[in-house]
Amino acid sequence: MQRIHSIVPRLREPVFIKDDISRAAALLSNEIEYSFDCSDAKKDNVISAAKDLMSNSLKYAGNGLLSLYGNHRRIYLLMEDQGPGLEAPILKEAIHSPGLAGPHTLGRGLHRISVASDKMAFYRDSNLTAIAAIFFLPQQRHDCHAGGKRKDREPKR
Repeated sequence: MQRIHSIVPRLREPVFIKDDISRAAALLSNEIEYSFDCSDAKKDNVISAAKDLMSNSLKYAGNGLLSLYGNHRRIYLLMEDQGPGLEAPILKEAIHSPGLAGPHTLGRGLHRISVASDKMAFYRDSNLTAIAAIFFLPQQRHDCHAGGKRKDREPKR
């Protein structure tokens, strides 16, 4: 997580998530549209993962901070909260066996994040739980690239 903070510029100040996921998703959508020339499918994947990250943070910690980072190669969504987090084996089970009956059934949110994103990273200590959803950007203009707003449209504000 520290690597994300140090090498990738943050696109906006973190959004404090307390109870309004729709408002935060709209802010994020506008920022993605303004900062990246993305297909609707790529943007939808980022927003879908963000909604699940925010929902988990609200459910298990009561609030959290959502940050959006990006460069010419990747978009990073980083959700940080002070929730209990999960041990690695339970986390893997939640991602790979969503909703199956078992001792650690946690729903489908982490699985949906793993499907929507290209990569996930996790960090947990006694004071912080953080999950990053990472979205790769193509080298050339096929799906999405960084570089500011498209010239053929203005961002929604």
